[in-house]
Formats: sequence, structure tokens, C-alpha cells
Amino acid sequence: RAMEAAKVTVTGASAQQCANEALAKFLDMLNMHPITSAFSRSYEQSITCSGCKRQFTSPRDNHIWIYMPQPVRPTANGCNASEFTDALLHRNSEVDEYVCDDCKLKNKACIQTTRLRAVGEIMVILFEQYLVKRVFPFPQSFTLPRSVQVQTPDGKRSVTKGYYVYCLRACMLHSGSMSSGHHWAVCERVDGVYSLNDTSVQRLAGRFTPSANVHTVVYELDHIVEA
Repeated sequence: RAMEAAKVTVTGASAQQCANEALAKFLDMLNMHPITSAFSRSYEQSITCSGCKRQFTSPRDNHIWIYMPQPVRPTANGCNASEFTDALLHRNSEVDEYVCDDCKLKNKACIQTTRLRAVGEIMVILFEQYLVKRVFPFPQSFTLPRSVQVQTPDGKRSVTKGYYVYCLRACMLHSGSMSSGHHWAVCERVDGVYSLNDTSVQRLAGRFTPSANVHTVVYELDHIVEA
């Protein structure tokens, strides 16, 4: 119904693009706030000048997905949920040729810190799989601390004590190369987990399994613990 209301059409396989970009395009075409707000997220980026030592901070909220450039350490059960949360909350990257707005010093190399500040009920996490395919371990669930705001249907909220619990609901997979290949998905439904592969819908015996083909995982806010 939402697709019909927004006059969204589904293109054929010949026009297939990256699944995460297709999702972003679909949400943009829907232009329905109750839905798009569920995927919202915002970051804060900060960088410190090596000359005047002043820190500059700016908000960033351009995409619906959260980018994870490096995998966390694998464990027997997939990965450590706490390490996975830490990777989502903040990451450091090197910035070349940064010119300070204050002292005008041209910094040859600076460390930029990106921190997660707010998310929606749905978290779409994109793994770096473009250049080299590798296994990104992911947990079946993880928690976010009360320092992060969560956009719920009744508005943004932050728990004063406790945490948010997110559970894995879907995986997007790709086989092939950067120039060609095939996309499919694994999704949790009320009666189990299903593989959605073109016209084939098959119920799976197990849960979500990390592999080098998984490039995107989708989590949903399951419940809030106010302890």
C-alpha cells in the first residue's frame, strides 16, 4: 500500500544496483515520515588541530546506514556484542591535508573521531565489502547505552538508567564481483527465518550466519531496559 501511495515501481534485474543504495532510494521515494524516521541516525565528527589544539565538531546525518569499515574479532558464537557496540559508537580515521579554521595551519595528518549520537528503531549496518570480501562477525543482539538517543514513534527519548536492546532481523548478501553478481536476503518472520532469493522463498533451519557474502545487516529495537 505504501508503494502504491508513493507510486513506486520496482525495476527489473537489468537495472539492479547495490542493495543498500536501493533501500535508501526506496525510502526517499516513499517520503513518509513515520517510516523514514525509523531509519534515522546522526553522527558527530570531531577533529583536533595539531597546532592550536582546538577541537572542531560538526554533525553528520547523510545516510540511513551505519558504516563499519573493519570487522570485530570473531568468537565461537559470532563476535563479542560489546566490541560490536563499541565499533558502532565511535571510530577513528586519518584525515590528510586538514586546514584549521582557527589558526589556518595545514595539518598533514589528523585523527578524526566519529561518534554515534542518535539512531532510529531500525539500524542498517553496512560492512566494507567493496574491495575485498571478508567475514564480518555480527551478534544476534546487542545493546546501546543511554547516552545514545533513539527515535521512537512517540519522539526521541533517552533512558536515564538502563539501555536499548537491538535484535537482528535481516541480512543482505551478494555473490560475484563489483561489476556484476547477485543479491538476495535472509529475513526473520513471525514463524522463522527465510531466504528471499528472487521468486524463491525458503524457510531456513537455523539463524543468521556470518559469511563473506553478507554486506549489510539490519537490527530492530526489540525492547528498552530501564533499570
